[in-house]
Amino acid sequence: MSSRAVFVLVACTLFAGRGVAATANDCAHWIDQLGGEVTRADIRGKQATDSRNAIMQEIDAARRTVDEPTDASLRRLKRVERQAAELVARGQVSRMEGQRLKTLSEATRRCLEHVTTP
Repeated sequence: MSSRAVFVLVACTLFAGRGVAATANDCAHWIDQLGGEVTRADIRGKQATDSRNAIMQEIDAARRTVDEPTDASLRRLKRVERQAAELVARGQVSRMEGQRLKTLSEATRRCLEHVTTP
């Protein structure tokens, strides 16, 4: 199992339960991981560059707002999840690639849902 897969499994387990506190820095790390995954994703089709740029724009915006109240970042992560699902539905990424994007965006969203303010 790759280290990335282990990383995602640990994250999902960590944030699956309620009451787990997270910091904005924890979530920034997850946002960075998600951005890296999108950058490496094999997006096919005529609008591959536009699709990747649209998702990265949301990820970059979520990264900029992570230290603010989490509502804005959560909305952006939900858009990323929808965009990734659309890529799978249109056949622009493989199911496996789509599942990795979904899992990582879910872990990132769960982190944001558990952020505590100091």
